[in-house]
Amino acid sequence: MAGDPPLEVSHLVFYRGGMRIVDDVSFTVEWNDILAVVGANGSGKTALLRLLVGLDVPSAGTVRLFGRDLARIGRRELADLRRQLGVVFQEGGLIDSLTVGENVRLPLDRGARSGQDDVDVKMRVRLIELKIEGYQDFYPAELSAGVAQRVQLARALVPGPRLLVCDDPGSRLDRAAAAELEELLSTLARRARLTAVVATPDWAMARRLAGRVAVLDRGRLAALGTPAEIEAMRSADSTLRRLIDGAGGAPDVRAQEGRSRVDA
Repeated sequence: MAGDPPLEVSHLVFYRGGMRIVDDVSFTVEWNDILAVVGANGSGKTALLRLLVGLDVPSAGTVRLFGRDLARIGRRELADLRRQLGVVFQEGGLIDSLTVGENVRLPLDRGARSGQDDVDVKMRVRLIELKIEGYQDFYPAELSAGVAQRVQLARALVPGPRLLVCDDPGSRLDRAAAAELEELLSTLARRARLTAVVATPDWAMARRLAGRVAVLDRGRLAALGTPAEIEAMRSADSTLRRLIDGAGGAPDVRAQEGRSRVDA
């Protein structure tokens, strides 16, 4: 509905295997805002994001996407809403049999709403924005983790989504690649006025990237506010201080990429 925020979450609960993975979470994402969901591994970030895009069904509570309650719509309408999303999940990798260019243009090919030249232009624009235009003819197996992550982001952004949902964009990246990806996201957010939900275990990334932050602790919302407000709460709350201090830096350097892979 016109005038509705893109995303409203109310008292969301999700059980898996008898365990409460998401526990009474509520928040709203406004247009042109970035909400960072911060928490350690196992805090429920990925489970929450899956609920937001309708991949899982809540045990209780509601998710309203572009004004529509996901529990009250059919498959066709849900599919239409998803076409308005850009989604990057850790497990949602690239298609190995397609080149970088083919992977990025895939959402446009499926939509079949644009001519060939228009599709190619949109693809090239995203490749240039994310500094991967030289990799168009490479296959996923030939890419470093940093480049592959940017290709996934380009594929999510190429249709011009109304809402971007991104799960831990710095995962499996070394410090340099994670910092470069964060800077690219920040630049895109300023230029395109992105509306996004970004899950990350990295408080420093959340503080620099997001207008508002939701801190998760074992599935519960421990704090919600601007980065400055969260920092102020942190000084007086030992539990929040523990959570944020445990998510203070960029990811550790992972195993070195093989020599056969293209470096980021």
